[in-house]
Amino acid sequence: MPQEMPALSPEQWEFLAVLDAFGCPVPIHVAGSLAPLLPGPLFDLIEKSEKRGLIKKIGNNRFAITADLPPAVRSRINSINSPEHLASLAEKVYPEKLTTELEPSDILPLLEKAGWAKEASESEIALARKAFGEKRTAAGREYIEQAVRRLSRTCENQEIAVLFIPATLELSDLCFSQGHGFAELEGFLMKALEAAGGVGDRRSQALIHLHLGRLRYFADRRDEALAELSTGFEGIKELGDEDILARAATFLGLFYFIKGLFKEALEHLEKAEPIFGTEAASPGIDPLAPLLLGYCATHLGQFHRAIGSLDFHWRLAMERSDQTLASTTRAVLGTVLVLVRKHREAAVHLQQAQKDADQSQNALAMYLAGGGIALQHFLQGRMEDAYDSLKKTTLMGRGAGLIRQYAAPWILEMAYEFHRLGFEPIPEFEFSKMLDRIWKGVNIHLKGVALRILARDKMQKGGDRTSIEKDLEESEACLRRSGNPVQLSRTFQERARLELSLGNREKARELIHAARQMLGGYVDEFFPDEFQHLLGKQETLTSSAVDKEDFLDRLLEMIESLYPGQSQNEILARVLAATSRMFGAERSGAFWFPSAKFTSHPELRASSNLTRNEVGIEIFRNSLALILKAFRTNEPQTRKTPDPTRVSAAQTVR
Repeated sequence: MPQEMPALSPEQWEFLAVLDAFGCPVPIHVAGSLAPLLPGPLFDLIEKSEKRGLIKKIGNNRFAITADLPPAVRSRINSINSPEHLASLAEKVYPEKLTTELEPSDILPLLEKAGWAKEASESEIALARKAFGEKRTAAGREYIEQAVRRLSRTCENQEIAVLFIPATLELSDLCFSQGHGFAELEGFLMKALEAAGGVGDRRSQALIHLHLGRLRYFADRRDEALAELSTGFEGIKELGDEDILARAATFLGLFYFIKGLFKEALEHLEKAEPIFGTEAASPGIDPLAPLLLGYCATHLGQFHRAIGSLDFHWRLAMERSDQTLASTTRAVLGTVLVLVRKHREAAVHLQQAQKDADQSQNALAMYLAGGGIALQHFLQGRMEDAYDSLKKTTLMGRGAGLIRQYAAPWILEMAYEFHRLGFEPIPEFEFSKMLDRIWKGVNIHLKGVALRILARDKMQKGGDRTSIEKDLEESEACLRRSGNPVQLSRTFQERARLELSLGNREKARELIHAARQMLGGYVDEFFPDEFQHLLGKQETLTSSAVDKEDFLDRLLEMIESLYPGQSQNEILARVLAATSRMFGAERSGAFWFPSAKFTSHPELRASSNLTRNEVGIEIFRNSLALILKAFRTNEPQTRKTPDPTRVSAAQTVR
């Protein structure tokens, strides 16, 4: 049965219309100042309305209209709250003294209904400031995004443009800090660029070009990114003031990072890092500064600095309760730890970063953590797991607008290995297409790595020596320019491999010594066992306490490797690698005799620096004879290498 209309005076209907205009709990005296009622009619209205469920009391003396009003009541209130009436209410509330008695959230619905875009956006920005102060970054970002979306509709208006432009730049930083929201960002930035031109704001124009460059870099539009960054830099140079130079430091770092020039990038990122570290709670500082600094330090071989800086910024983000930025930074930290073989620490960071990123829907952190996990599988010999992780990560990244996001050499190295092993190409990461993009691009670091991989591939296929030497020479030149000592060392190792294949042992030895020296204090992490025999005999006192202590350390390292893995072959491979290090052996293998029956061709079940092809060639025949003898006699067979130049720090045992 339809509910009867309440018998109310026009003044009482005006009061209900005020509550409806606000759309949220309002102090009764504020509503009364906009629709005055004497005490008697006011109490009568409250009694009738509460009884009929038209209004409800919220907290201390605040009232709100209910959501499910009867149609007749809704129609009557709507007839009062015309656009003109709502505008008159907004004029009384904003920006007069009533705003001091109301929170921005109280007046926001009224301003929206009145069509006051500028004032509503100002209220949302005020709400964002409050949220940031309370360390509610996600809520603050939502308010900023709502304000930007509303202002973008009328940003050709000068008053609107002045508010819209800085809000858009702030939203851009928030998108990268929180790792999502990239899809709409380009449209907002393009409108902001047009608005800045309309009001003659050259400073904002330069900054917007830089923000567009950053966004297009992450959208895999590298040429456009460089063009935007270059335009932004020209504008900054013309302005020349210190403040804008400081704000542009990270973008300058990104400009050189895209080119693979890490020394130059680091110089600019060092200027941005102190600004990031001293801003107590501002979300407006470019979040890429600590991430790019960590990557640059890593590529320059400064691993301790990279780990220290990333750890500091991860903890700083945690102190600020910025979980999204913390998970992004933690993902990069975990990846660097993987590179220096701190696998247990790395696994903790990467898995937690991925979990936190999933909870906060931080696509960038999930992408970076997924890449780090794939790298860890790859370095530990789990190729199928590495492939699956990288494939899953790239598909997720595509959905979030992060296309072909990599500047790290290990992604290219993984793609080549998957290609060599015959895996199905990963979309956007097919090795041949990656090479095409690198040749057309400007990143000399990736060019140097790609040239070395190409030379290695030619060597394995018996390619032309002149072509191989040319590739390795160009690789060396690129990597010297980029400043990556680890990758440069690997190029020298490939040059040594080429010289060995040609019988030039002394030349190979010189190259290997140079390659080892480039690694500095990270020889154990990056120098491969397969070249140990070229280092020559080192004087050791086999019975000394130091030697015994060293042997014990290597034994403990071997035992530590025996943690459960994902397959028997993986465990075998890890044991062999650790055993080789313990005995100072250049390579090792586990041979399988099916059904415990003798065969002259046992299966190579697991290995360290030894392939199935090598087992079948003439040079391995003597070693295979010892293996077969060990099986027949059920006794260990040992033999010291007769060539004294092949003896490493510990005597090679077979």
